[in-house]
Amino acid sequence: MSSQVLPGAATKPALSYLAHLGISGDLHFAEGVRLVARGLPYKAWLAFARATTLGPRELAAAIGIAERTIARRKTAGRLHPDESDRLARVARIFDLVLQFHEGDRDAALRWLSAPQVGLGGAVPLAVASSDLGAREIETLIGRLEHGVIA
Repeated sequence: MSSQVLPGAATKPALSYLAHLGISGDLHFAEGVRLVARGLPYKAWLAFARATTLGPRELAAAIGIAERTIARRKTAGRLHPDESDRLARVARIFDLVLQFHEGDRDAALRWLSAPQVGLGGAVPLAVASSDLGAREIETLIGRLEHGVIA
């Protein structure tokens, strides 16, 4: 099966949201997949905590990881692949909401931490660690960007 590149498609797609994890956002998609599958370094967790200013308890809840597990990952120096995937997903959602709020981190965090009518009253950070929740957040942000009342 041959690989076909569509006209105008980037040959090296940017994963800019990985910058919130202290990882170059200039990786090729396949490199990003391998990195997450191997398990992100613990320092990615720390970088995201700094980027978002979320406390350890809030961040652990957003990623769906127990605080004691995070302490073990610190000792090991690496997150497990499933934890890495959730961390990358939440970083992607954070980046999307940050862009929507034109780079205003505080506004983005307020939005992510408050119940949203367009999510049935759910708090985005509480649902962002699941694929279903992340997709709903992405859909909601898309509607809001186009002026569709959520």
